[in-house]
Amino acid sequence: MYYIPENYFKIKSINSIYTRNYGKDFYFKGESHGFWEMVYVEKGTLTVAEDENIYELSSGQAIFHAPMEFHRFWAKKTQPATVFKIISFDLDTNMEHNLSKGVFSVTGRLAEMFEDLYIQIENSFEHSIFVSKKENNSPVDEILAFKMLETFLMSVISESSPQYIKDVSLPAQRYA
Repeated sequence: MYYIPENYFKIKSINSIYTRNYGKDFYFKGESHGFWEMVYVEKGTLTVAEDENIYELSSGQAIFHAPMEFHRFWAKKTQPATVFKIISFDLDTNMEHNLSKGVFSVTGRLAEMFEDLYIQIENSFEHSIFVSKKENNSPVDEILAFKMLETFLMSVISESSPQYIKDVSLPAQRYA
């Protein structure tokens, strides 16, 4: 008898991909939406609030926002420009995982996997912010992007424990 594993973890869609470069005065008031979102800090620092938790992310760190989780982020006024990459996606899983439990270190092999994934998505789809089918693109390239995202996320889950890096300073003046 052959063993056929159940598909516990499947990317249903890749919704958006983009890179942002912001200065010291950047502030995003926040949002919530019905899909997952990964924010990866490539350079600089970024303060992220999700629900009641506040995290300080620096280069090589990422955070995952679960569907319908309110989140916002801002740059510290004392830090240089921040460069971060965002990928949003729909994930179908009944497997227990820790993706929405804090900040993850994405360094070494994980950083290489992420960069390869980001390039694959950029090359496989039309994108400004939201992705769409690229005319005359090979279906293999699209499937590969989805499988690379699944593999990257599974690697994060299995190789990296979330770090709870709290920043107690809220920019109260920005909530008006």
